[in-house]
Amino acid sequence: MTLSKSLAIVAVLVLCSVTSPNPATSADPPVEETLPAGAVARLGAHWFVHQDRIRSLTFLPDGSALFAASSDQACLWDVATGQKRQAWRLESSVMCGALSQDGRTAVLAENGRQLHVFNTLTGKQTAQLADAMNRSHAVSISPDGLRIASGDGGEVVLWDAANAKELRRWRESGTYIKALRFSPDGQRLAIADSGGRMWVRSVDGGEPPVQLDGGSGFSAWLVFSPDGKTLAGSCEVPISGGHRSSLRFWDSTTGRALRIVPGSFNHGAFSPNGKWLAACGLEKVTVYDTATGKELHRLPDCHQHIWSVAFSPDGKTLATGQGQRIRLWNTDTWQEINPGSGHSEPVQAIAFSPDGRTIATGGLDGRLIQWAWPEAEERRRIEGIGSHWGVQHVTFSPDGRTLAVTAWINWDDMFFLFDAATSAPTSRFGKNHQGRSPVAFLPGGTEVLTGQGDGSLAVWDVASGKLVRTVGDHDGGIDALRPMPDARMVWWAGEYQGLGLRDLTTGEDVRVLNGASHHTGARLAVSPNGDWLAVGSRVWDIKTGEVIADGRDAVAAVSPDGRLLATVTGGGIAFWEALTRRDIHTLRTGTGNLNALAYSPDGTVLAAAGYADTKVWDMTGRLQNGKLPEIELTSAEMESLWLTLGGEDAWKAHQAAWALGTGGKAAVAFLSERMRPAAIPHPRRIQALRARLAVPDYDARELAARQLLDLGIELRPKDREALRRPDPAYASRSSPGFGIQPERPPPLLPPPELLPLTERLRSSRAILALERSKAPEAESLLDSLADGAPKAPQTSEAIAALARVRQRH
Repeated sequence: MTLSKSLAIVAVLVLCSVTSPNPATSADPPVEETLPAGAVARLGAHWFVHQDRIRSLTFLPDGSALFAASSDQACLWDVATGQKRQAWRLESSVMCGALSQDGRTAVLAENGRQLHVFNTLTGKQTAQLADAMNRSHAVSISPDGLRIASGDGGEVVLWDAANAKELRRWRESGTYIKALRFSPDGQRLAIADSGGRMWVRSVDGGEPPVQLDGGSGFSAWLVFSPDGKTLAGSCEVPISGGHRSSLRFWDSTTGRALRIVPGSFNHGAFSPNGKWLAACGLEKVTVYDTATGKELHRLPDCHQHIWSVAFSPDGKTLATGQGQRIRLWNTDTWQEINPGSGHSEPVQAIAFSPDGRTIATGGLDGRLIQWAWPEAEERRRIEGIGSHWGVQHVTFSPDGRTLAVTAWINWDDMFFLFDAATSAPTSRFGKNHQGRSPVAFLPGGTEVLTGQGDGSLAVWDVASGKLVRTVGDHDGGIDALRPMPDARMVWWAGEYQGLGLRDLTTGEDVRVLNGASHHTGARLAVSPNGDWLAVGSRVWDIKTGEVIADGRDAVAAVSPDGRLLATVTGGGIAFWEALTRRDIHTLRTGTGNLNALAYSPDGTVLAAAGYADTKVWDMTGRLQNGKLPEIELTSAEMESLWLTLGGEDAWKAHQAAWALGTGGKAAVAFLSERMRPAAIPHPRRIQALRARLAVPDYDARELAARQLLDLGIELRPKDREALRRPDPAYASRSSPGFGIQPERPPPLLPPPELLPLTERLRSSRAILALERSKAPEAESLLDSLADGAPKAPQTSEAIAALARVRQRH
């Protein structure tokens, strides 16, 4: 080993530490949330997770529960168990929320003109305040729970909480109200608006408003000390030292600034005794001495915004709203209470090992964790990879022995290679590399490929980490790569636009597909047989270059057999079938944003990495403890499954293929009675079908075209032209007063999408069942079907399935 390589590995060891799994610090961790239907495992355990950022936090008076509001919902969380006591969702999103001092009443401002009042014990709505003219960005409840203050554009409205009546209204500014807070005695209101003004007014209007020194910032917030004498909040006014924003403590009576702490803060909370103020912002939570403004404690840095904080009534616990997740901290030790397992921040990358026994996940927390599958247990982890962007991509080498990681760092090496068995670093490279592409192993595993910011591709030697060469260029960065099996070509997707196939020898782009425009974060997926590729949920036919499924930028993954494309949607995970070119199913995950998807090599599960954890979803409908057991099927059951294979419900058809695939020898014998190698079609039949493309009946023409395609006969340009039919919406026009004009030829619609017929669908999905079967007879039947007519779709599918089966062996 060279001295330079030794030094490089030592540097990686200093940066990245290998640790054992981190146990929870409490003997009684909260109860883990039940897995949603269809999920078979959760990698990592976390509690108090919302689907959007936590905007406000408040403990109940007895400290047993925590009220949290985010845009998707408001929840009352049981602190001991981590379970939801109550959850409230509105028709529109939640703008803000507040809890009464006695913990019995919650108010939620909807993204509209309504305020909703709920009883936290029963969960039922008790009132609706609907007389506002504008949406409310701030709301507060008086300590006695009798009055509610809300923002209504530039006005502050005081409501009677009991009968939902407006008591009074103050016209405060021409902008909108950003922050509201009742004083502990309920006699004053602290107010901040979007125009930069901050003031305190008496609720009864008996005293003139008191202006606070400074002005509100982007994340305006105000909070009274328990005795009401001090007011704290964020302020965006330049101060000495070049700081534009600060935390300020004011005398709440005079408005005079008492102390100024430089920095940007999203929220703050006083401790119950008023001696501390916890303030949160980007990546940090800091506890200050209220009397002096000096820093007393700082929680471990994270890589996200912390949007809210709250002390428990006894002051022993501090709750923080880190992104979408609530974390609890012991204020004696400043250690996290029940930190959970796995990642402490969003999971951004995921990959299965080639043998399917390991799942690797990379997070914003800089952790790379390997999980045993199907045990779903943490096997080993590496800490401290990268900077505040964390681990962005992770990939296994073809032999599964090396893990490659992309973790972007300013002016430093951003690509890491680790020994998968020991987690020891083996190489690091990519200093000053432009771009954040994943590492793609070339076939053979001795070289890796990365995309650069100038549009070129960089080839690196795995053993030494040295740059071998750069290949080609493109107008813009390269965001995703997929090398072809022959190691000569690679598909690339541009960071903001462009999609092409590059020759690694010449550097030329031999194919460039039109209609490619996407954003960083979309994933490039290529079918194993090279028939189609996708960027997000937009799919191209590689042979023709046409877009065959128009979609959006999204995280995507293709199944190992190339039959399904999984993409992240707003409601979960959508599945597109290549055979029918249709979306066939949506898996409702019930979680927030998903950042990465990965199929297991055998296609039985799909792992989805999200905000707090990674869930593993059953693709077969029949997994037991992560494994697919063989089952006994009756003749009637097999006959029913056979019919389902050709049915209109494609998702059920795929589930039927899995069922037949686990039916053992009996299922293979059943299929062998119904499947024969495709015969070469007689020329007369082809001629007759082509002749039918000229008949007047357009439906008959379309049927003939579909039959030709199911036989493996390509349509000629004139055949496709014959499928164009007049637009039924067209109507001949006449001009009143000038007589009836001659009829114009109706416009012709493009040729219809020609989907496979029932028998072709059934045959194709039956091959899926044979590929998934572990019975030796299944491979023999595939071998027989592979000897069919060379152009028949069934033959090519059998050949591809047989190759995958033998590769697994």
